[in-house]
Amino acid sequence: MDSLGFGSSDKEVFVLIHGNMSSSLHYKPLIERLKDTYRLIVPDMRGFGDSTYHTPIDSLEDFADDIHHLLTMLDIEKYYVAGWSTGGGVALKLAAKHSDNVEKVVLIESCSYRGYPIYKKDDKGQPIVGEHYETKEALAADPVQVAPMLPIF
Repeated sequence: MDSLGFGSSDKEVFVLIHGNMSSSLHYKPLIERLKDTYRLIVPDMRGFGDSTYHTPIDSLEDFADDIHHLLTMLDIEKYYVAGWSTGGGVALKLAAKHSDNVEKVVLIESCSYRGYPIYKKDDKGQPIVGEHYETKEALAADPVQVAPMLPIF
């Protein structure tokens, strides 16, 4: 068992992708239940948990490409994938781009394959429904959901 894998290598593979602002640790209860049935691959996405963030992402597809690269390095060709929240959007991108590899997709309170919009805010900090940020730079300046988190990174 390595730091991101659980279970025997002779079992079917189940990849668990965590949500935004979380890590693979959120899957601990599920890992305990499934580790005897599946080989579990439970990575921290780029910039979360124990992973690095040397190269910024531009889309959910970047996360999906990371997961695919990891699975290729582990010589895993066929797998089930589950994604929670943002991880669901990543799972959908992964399945769309690598349909020959993904056997099934399980979504847990998933966002869309396009991610989810962060709406602009009014003078009281409330979302203005229908008005979302169009660029990464504008999104980074969001005073409620994004800017307070950036000093952490």
